[in-house]
Amino acid sequence: MVDLKRLRGLRALIEDAVEHGSGAIERVHLATAARPFGVLERIPPTALVARGIHVAHDAIATGVYGTIRATNRLVGVAATMALDIAETLDDDKDEDIS
Repeated sequence: MVDLKRLRGLRALIEDAVEHGSGAIERVHLATAARPFGVLERIPPTALVARGIHVAHDAIATGVYGTIRATNRLVGVAATMALDIAETLDDDKDEDIS
C-alpha cells in the first residue's frame, strides 16, 4: 500500500499551501482594488458611491477567501479521517496475514 506517512505529509503540505497562498492572494487583491477605489473616493461626485462599493467589494472578497480557507480546513480534516481509516484497514490486513 502507498506509504501513509507520505500521504499525511502531502495532505499537510497542500493544506498549508492553500491556507497561506489564499491569504497572500487576498492581501494583494485587496491592496490592488484599494488603488482605484482610493482615487474615486477622493472625487466628490463619486466619493460616496465609490466608498459603498469599496466596502461591499472588500466584504465579499474577504468572505470568499475566508470560505476558501474554511473549505480547505474541512477537506484537510476529511482527508485525515480517510487516512486514519486506511491505516486501520491496513493494520487489520497485516494482523490477518500474521
